[in-house]
Amino acid sequence: MLKYYNVPDSLVQAVEAGEMPSDEEKAQAASEADFAIIELQSPSMAMEYTDGRPQNLTYGEYTADAMREVSIGYDWYHAAGTLVQYNETPDESKGDYKSNRSRKGNTHAGTPENLELIQETVELMGDKPIIFILSMENPMVVSEFEPSVDAMLMYASMRALRGRIVEQLQNGALSRLDRGHLTANALAQAVQKGDHVACEAYRQVCSFLAMGIVSLINQLNPGKIVMGGRLAEIHPGLLLDTIYKEVESRTHSLLVGKITLEVNQLHPSPSLLGAGAYAAYQELSHPEHLLTAFADRTALYARARELA
Repeated sequence: MLKYYNVPDSLVQAVEAGEMPSDEEKAQAASEADFAIIELQSPSMAMEYTDGRPQNLTYGEYTADAMREVSIGYDWYHAAGTLVQYNETPDESKGDYKSNRSRKGNTHAGTPENLELIQETVELMGDKPIIFILSMENPMVVSEFEPSVDAMLMYASMRALRGRIVEQLQNGALSRLDRGHLTANALAQAVQKGDHVACEAYRQVCSFLAMGIVSLINQLNPGKIVMGGRLAEIHPGLLLDTIYKEVESRTHSLLVGKITLEVNQLHPSPSLLGAGAYAAYQELSHPEHLLTAFADRTALYARARELA
């Protein structure tokens, strides 16, 4: 962050000392700053079902009130609680029973510290802009904080793609890929040559990105969404195809017909991209500045011709 921005001294000093800034230092930094950048990952616990917890696609606490009472899937257990093996036949007359995997009524605490960070930043910054950058490692619902930020950038990282490929390779899936050499080039070649493991993981990560895009379309109704980065460079056609299908199935047809999705070259740093977007917005919101700059440039060119 320090490479691209003038960060308030109070925050720099706290980071260099390896300490968390005090409330006074945070307030001082907010008063000096023109805008704030928050960069977080989507909930890391999103895809887990452990300990009876439901999936949680938010940072805050989630209780599964709308789930079915009895799950469709189940396992057979003996009355003593041991799992019925594949070569055994369940016998309800002896007390064997089906498990119920429903999470209805159960609560997942989420990662409230992330939500608190966003809320604290919003309170400290007041009316100043806040840029939120979200790494879509898993699907996520952004409605709990989206109204409080001024701009939102989403990207699906290569780490998410590698993680899913490693998981499949560990489970014995056949692939041309070597788990120890999952470079960007190797992943790109595997996807482009139709490797089943690579393509399946790529589509899954693209679908995560698509869910974020669907949320943006439904809430902001933008005219164009531009995607870039290493993930998009692997197979632009497959990425667009996956995202278009998700958007068409989850968005009103009137919105789909008015939006353009395209792949383009973007700066590798999403933080810098966010600052650039904010700077462009500031300039475009004051057209008189652009007219003045154009007039000054015209005068400069005229003077240059005179000297020539």
